[in-house]
Amino acid sequence: MVIGHLWQDIASHRTATGTALDDGQARLLLASDVWRRLWKDHRRRRSTLIGAARAHAAHRIGLLLFWWTVSAHALMPPETYRKARAEAAYHVQIAVTKVDAPRHGPGDCYVEGQVLEIFKDASGKLAKDAVVGFPVACRRAGDRVPIGGTLWLDTDALEKADYIEVYLNAAGEGYVPALWNYRIIAQPSATPQLPVD
Repeated sequence: MVIGHLWQDIASHRTATGTALDDGQARLLLASDVWRRLWKDHRRRRSTLIGAARAHAAHRIGLLLFWWTVSAHALMPPETYRKARAEAAYHVQIAVTKVDAPRHGPGDCYVEGQVLEIFKDASGKLAKDAVVGFPVACRRAGDRVPIGGTLWLDTDALEKADYIEVYLNAAGEGYVPALWNYRIIAQPSATPQLPVD
């Protein structure tokens, strides 16, 4: 139908211009074109009762596509993640001792481990060899994840990881990563492998 033709238009745009559109650009192009075509259809049919019902449906579809497109641009700019690293209370490298992952689908893997390197400790209470635990957003290959600013780690890679570097903030009796600023590392090091800048 209309949307199928639009996807063909998007594909022909990619081949004609040689420029690949990212998912957000493709959604925006699709939504704006669908909105334009539905509005033309609405104006043409608005004089009849059936046309009015179709116009109402067209309006709802247009709004749905608009919000779908807006959500595609929900990623945060790199500066936001950098600022979260700079403001985090703790920056550590950890030897992973335990990973509790969801059985199906994306979600939070609970990581527990022993602190090996401390690059920042705003409280002065964290010691080497201390055991800390925190959630990590994880997903398996093929899992559909919501669009947004979450930085997902591969569940299988996390379960096999020996070390992780993470920026943490205190949360009650535990810790939470500062805006998903974590990275699996091969070996601990004397200098950060995930620096602030």
